[in-house]
Amino acid sequence: MLKEYDLVRLILPIPSERWSEGSEHQRPPAVGDIGAIVLVHAVQPGQRQAYVVECIADDGRSGWLADVLESELALHEPSGNG
Repeated sequence: MLKEYDLVRLILPIPSERWSEGSEHQRPPAVGDIGAIVLVHAVQPGQRQAYVVECIADDGRSGWLADVLESELALHEPSGNG
């Protein structure tokens, strides 16, 4: 199971009803984006694990914030090359 503050990569598209269009600076999530888990949702038996993930844009603002299922994420392993 993933945990808070893990860096993750989006591996599947996120439906629009699960991401926030909070400001003009935010954009839709895209496959390949890297973000951090900022909250682990409580899960009931029989439900799939979900997380709130935030992706930060190059200018330091929030690129997007979304509810993401564990199956839509992969743990991001930095390459260490820079």
